Amino acid sequence: RSLDRELCGKTREWERYRPLTRGPVPVHEQHDRDQNRLRILMATHDLSRSGAPMVLVHLTGYLTSLGHRVTVLSPKDGHLREEFEARGAHVVTYPGALMAPYVLGDLFAAHEIVLANTILCWRLVVAAAAARTPCVWLIHESDFGRAFARAHPPIARAFVAASRVVLPSSATRDRYREFDSGNQAVIHYGIEPVAANADAFAKDPERLYVIVVASIEPRKGQDVLIAAIDRLPARLRGRVEVFFLGRSLDHEYYQTVRASAARVGGVRFLSHMSNAETLRFMATSDVLVCCSRDDPSPVVVFEAMALGVPVVSTRVGAM
Repeated sequence: RSLDRELCGKTREWERYRPLTRGPVPVHEQHDRDQNRLRILMATHDLSRSGAPMVLVHLTGYLTSLGHRVTVLSPKDGHLREEFEARGAHVVTYPGALMAPYVLGDLFAAHEIVLANTILCWRLVVAAAAARTPCVWLIHESDFGRAFARAHPPIARAFVAASRVVLPSSATRDRYREFDSGNQAVIHYGIEPVAANADAFAKDPERLYVIVVASIEPRKGQDVLIAAIDRLPARLRGRVEVFFLGRSLDHEYYQTVRASAARVGGVRFLSHMSNAETLRFMATSDVLVCCSRDDPSPVVVFEAMALGVPVVSTRVGAM
């Protein structure tokens, strides 16, 4: 009810977010009004090289290749800005994008469709609907997303307000059936062709190089891989080298994983790589491991397959 009153202009609670905006939200002028070319606003929770934003990177490349105009909106900047801009997108950062989307009327009006990325964009979905701008909502989260929606009842309104709710696998859709108002659809992830040189590091032919590309948090399961390596015979364990490439999202878990890795040995932690550098590391490695406990359809699996790198995965999401 409070959200409805806000969206209808009966209250103006969003005013408390005004100090965060640092001025008006910039609207990129797009003068091409070709009816065959859509003006698309993509909103995402950040511009890190994690799975959900990478889905938008690949989608942006496809859409701009068809002549559509893409604007990417994020509450903060990140390493993927260059990837979006290289594909012809205009990037806008606005700190209140997810928490105070009610001020984005001009930005909505400048586009013909909004594409909201992740469960965290639920407020923006409702705001776009109130502005009468069609909105497609991409839900990437599995158990986390469902638990988040259950814990925050107003999110149910976003599931109704979205023009279409898109999920990456039937397994993920099954988790959200309680929120289905007849507008859900399953569309499997797709990626652009990727290529990279296999020269990121010098390799010893007697060793096996394993890479995990994922944020370090319990649902990504880095501890599962370490436990598996620990069970190998010592002569084999000493020939395995593991790269954990990703930022830490859970400090306590990160410290636990690092302690276990130090005990087992042969594990290196890498972070803050560009997309091109990440692909080089993947291409150079002998195998990519997806050890997730909760993951709808890991994009890095498709990237590794496109690079010809073997994949070992837990049975998770679409895997």
